[in-house]
Amino acid sequence: MKNGATLYIAEKPSVAAAIAEALGSPKKKNGYFETDGGRVSWLYGHLLRQAMPEEYDKSYESWSVGSLPIIPDAWKMLVSPDKKDQFKTVKELIADSQVIVHAGDPDREGQLLVDELLEYVGVENRIVQRILINAVDDTNVRRCLVDKRDNSTYQNLSKSGKARARFDWLIGLNGTRAFTLRAQAAGHKGVQNVGRVKSVVQSLVVERERAITDFKTVDYYVIKGLFSHGEKTFSATWAPDKDRPGLDSESRLVSKTDAEKMMSLFLSKTPDEYGTVTLYKKEKKNEPPKLPFSLSSLQAHANKMYGLSAKAVLEATDSLYNKKHLSYPRSSSEYLPESQHKDAKDILNALIKLDAESISDIAHKVNHDIKGRAWLEAEHEKIAIHHAIIPTSVMPDLSAISENETIIYTLVVMRYMMQFCEPCVYEVVTVELKYQEERFKASGRTVAKPGWTAIFKPDNADSADKDNPDQALPVMKEGDKAPFQGAELQEKKTKPPKRFTQGTLITAMKEIYKYVKDPARKEQLRECEGIGTEATRYKIIDDLFTGGFFEEKKKDIFPTEKCFSLVDMLPGALKEPDTTALMEDKMERIAKGRYDFDTFMKETEEETRRIIEAAKNATVKKAESGFICGSCGKSLSRRKGPNGYFWGCTGYPECKQSYPDNAGKPDMKPRQKAVASIHKCQKCGKALVIRKGKKGPFWGCIGYPDCRETYPDKEGQPNYLKK
Repeated sequence: MKNGATLYIAEKPSVAAAIAEALGSPKKKNGYFETDGGRVSWLYGHLLRQAMPEEYDKSYESWSVGSLPIIPDAWKMLVSPDKKDQFKTVKELIADSQVIVHAGDPDREGQLLVDELLEYVGVENRIVQRILINAVDDTNVRRCLVDKRDNSTYQNLSKSGKARARFDWLIGLNGTRAFTLRAQAAGHKGVQNVGRVKSVVQSLVVERERAITDFKTVDYYVIKGLFSHGEKTFSATWAPDKDRPGLDSESRLVSKTDAEKMMSLFLSKTPDEYGTVTLYKKEKKNEPPKLPFSLSSLQAHANKMYGLSAKAVLEATDSLYNKKHLSYPRSSSEYLPESQHKDAKDILNALIKLDAESISDIAHKVNHDIKGRAWLEAEHEKIAIHHAIIPTSVMPDLSAISENETIIYTLVVMRYMMQFCEPCVYEVVTVELKYQEERFKASGRTVAKPGWTAIFKPDNADSADKDNPDQALPVMKEGDKAPFQGAELQEKKTKPPKRFTQGTLITAMKEIYKYVKDPARKEQLRECEGIGTEATRYKIIDDLFTGGFFEEKKKDIFPTEKCFSLVDMLPGALKEPDTTALMEDKMERIAKGRYDFDTFMKETEEETRRIIEAAKNATVKKAESGFICGSCGKSLSRRKGPNGYFWGCTGYPECKQSYPDNAGKPDMKPRQKAVASIHKCQKCGKALVIRKGKKGPFWGCIGYPDCRETYPDKEGQPNYLKK
């Protein structure tokens, strides 16, 4: 290769192609582009992988409790076999360059995968710069190419990615080996996959399923009073004092007798009875448009509205990104940099021309000059690396893309156009009345200025009174009289919690603080970005389906028996969200330079050791094999003894019954009883019986399996000489 001054390294070929096009006169070579502005290559994701335990020490090929925990003294990275050709190309290009421009995706993982390669190859005496490409359309790429930064600025982000990778390796590989060995000792088959995020997700689903199973429906009663003021009639709900008899812990009236008694009181009125207004409060509120989508919020919304899986959403979004129609998809941000606002006019004008009336009509109505809460200063930490998913000025041919891509593109575009609308302004009125010495409450909402809701249908109306969200209350003041017009007794039932869907499970992973029981930790983790990453959450859920831990029925997720079994044996540190969320929080702080990488790794090693000890002491329910002991009726378990496999009763030591193994199944045939015979075992003295084996008849001791002595058969007699 001839000497090249500058080398750009992208994460994937599509980004490399966009950079090469922007640099000018691209010529495709073997694994890179030659351009007017330098060379551009790519990595196909991670060219390097972490070494597995057996690649540190051959003895680790055999799983044993005694070898745990496995904690490398010096971490090894190896070239992925399927990417060795591209690795060779990039290595040669690095050696032939003076300036290297890191163009990995704008997130923790994208920072790490280029940095780890540069560290592995060595880039001493070279200038290393960084560009952050949030969209691969020509306008955005050209803008990024003139905004080169020192790559060292992002080393904390790289350390955070390395911390995540090593944390996952230590917890996942050690935990999986430890709990698999513990489960196998109890007769369970297969590998028990343990992971810092997977185990928490499994626990969330199991806990929700048990809450549904254990749920007991409770009947409760609500009394609605009807009052009038002027020419308007309105509804108000009876609000009993919290210490009133007949209420449960959540202040619901659960006594039907008390409910009917109160109804009798309210209905025993005379024509001139009325309620008295004790409170009348009116306040104006603004409801801003929904923020643009992050990947998680897009996955949750698309699953709810269209039933798309998290994986399907990411695949469609990735495809639209590679076709230059959307910005970077693996974003955890729902905000936009103010600098992007200057592109709004061009994007909206392009949307007006799009061959889709549902989009172009709305693009005509919005105002590109409006700058709402989505736009933040470029230095804000919520957009320091990447911003929300938005459309570019490159419009798709909607007739030429897939159905899923059309759905995703439309959702992203609609949410983007919302940012150019005024807030919805509405008035909330709260009223309290006293009637028959009892308190009634009513609330209503009236829209003063519809703002964005005049163009877009709101997902959920914000209302103080969920039973009467749009009730228009008359103008009143304290002391006013409101004649009583009647009452209604409503019987209601409590409902169990809903099962997770892929969408709500993605949201739960992102908002994991809501599932932390300790109030102090819950508050601490409120600003944490959750467990998993935007790019990995869908994969974690997908793996739990393919691994046989989850099943899906009509969008609802059900845990399998395998999932219940694993969760029940795991210690709290692995399945409760606290530990994993706290470690995720520390990773985020490493990325921001607020936590020490070495301290984090020491804590991870200590946590790994605790998990191994927990596995050794875990209580594991013995596996049900489907084979029943003929003596006591309990399940049989296949075990390995000094002389090979056999089947023993799980009721041991109370029941010591055992059976020979026959091709993975217990040989349940009754053993032949010794007859009055002179043929005796020369080892233990018990009688011998003739049996049929794979190579013909032989003589075996009736003391089997305690005595496994055998003799060849010779014309119906045991041949003691050829033992």
